[in-house]
Amino acid sequence: MNNALQSIRVGIFFVLGLSLLYIVYEMLGQKDFSKKEGYHLTARFDDIKLTAAGDEVRMAGVKIGTVNETRLVEGQAEVVLRIIDEYKIPEDSTVMIAAAGLLGRNYITIAYGNEAAGFLADGNSITSKKSFDMNDMIAKVGQIGEKIEVATAKFSDFLGGDEEGSKNPFANINALIDENREKIESMINNIHEVTEKINRGDGTLGKLINDDSTFNELQTAMSDIKKTASSISTTFEEAKTLIDDIKKGEGTLGKLIYDDSLAKQIDDVTINFRSFSEKLNSDEGTIGLLLKDDTIYRDLKSLLNKAERTVDGVSDSGPISAVGVAANALF
Repeated sequence: MNNALQSIRVGIFFVLGLSLLYIVYEMLGQKDFSKKEGYHLTARFDDIKLTAAGDEVRMAGVKIGTVNETRLVEGQAEVVLRIIDEYKIPEDSTVMIAAAGLLGRNYITIAYGNEAAGFLADGNSITSKKSFDMNDMIAKVGQIGEKIEVATAKFSDFLGGDEEGSKNPFANINALIDENREKIESMINNIHEVTEKINRGDGTLGKLINDDSTFNELQTAMSDIKKTASSISTTFEEAKTLIDDIKKGEGTLGKLIYDDSLAKQIDDVTINFRSFSEKLNSDEGTIGLLLKDDTIYRDLKSLLNKAERTVDGVSDSGPISAVGVAANALF
């Protein structure tokens, strides 16, 4: 009797242990007790990276469901997601596989889309995106390491020479420096002397650097040059304006160049002046006779002499007699 009771107790304890192990497994696997709760979405990936049923589905870091099933469809991995009913996912949302740390388990993360596009329903597909792959990163790091190793080897060959016995280029530079050491030292000494003179204020450059008055004079000269350039610019602008006015036919010069009537008037004046000069050269007219015939000049001179004698006689005689004397002298 005692053995049967003990066997029953052991059996009950064994069943309770199995139940506890199942509960722990479910909790560690983060699986829900009810398989029928929520709605299902499918997503296809080229590689699900050890993602398995029971892994979490998260949105903005919050768990909204679990991975219900993984299967191979047409050469791609298809993941069935079970989403809790209270969480609605827009149709343009995207899904990708993420990892909880370097050694953590994978989980599915959903990027929330635009609600205006509508929401996914049970059995719909959701667009997937390629996720970060640690293996790809390690492979790329390895490739980078190989390239660095090759570059280092080439640089070492460049510094140490190649198998054919070519000389180190730095050795050639050292030899060149040794051969021209005296010249280099002389050049350095000259540079040192020049810098000392500049520091003392010797020479134009030294005064320019150390003497404020030289700088002020240079600045004044530059200011004068700027003013002169400004004046020249103004003069050019005025000349341009004048030329534009002339081109428009404005002003005397513009009319002279572009107005035919004014040019005709000048031609008429020139013709009249030429005719007048020709008459002067001829014996025609009073002025022409005055210029050509000296008889009129002699008569005029004689008349002036008589007028002078008359004035002298008038000054010596009275008024009445003066009139008579003047009349006799002139007529």
